[in-house]
Amino acid sequence: MNNKEAPERVLAEFHKWGMRGYKYLGQWNGYDVWIFSPADRFDVQYFGGVFCVLDDGEHARGSSCKEGYEILDFFYPKP
Repeated sequence: MNNKEAPERVLAEFHKWGMRGYKYLGQWNGYDVWIFSPADRFDVQYFGGVFCVLDDGEHARGSSCKEGYEILDFFYPKP
């Protein structure tokens, strides 16, 4: 993982859902992937499923539930 700075379009996607915290995971299927991570105890603590923001360099969007779990499997494979 990396502390890459998120562009404004990525931050806007997180803010749209009331989230402030994120971590950069890396590249997946041509996207830069940021995953929700609570910024502090006042940030959203649980969202339900896996929520990532996918950025193709021009547009950012929230992941689908299916994509979220595929991303988890990709970056955190089961032993």
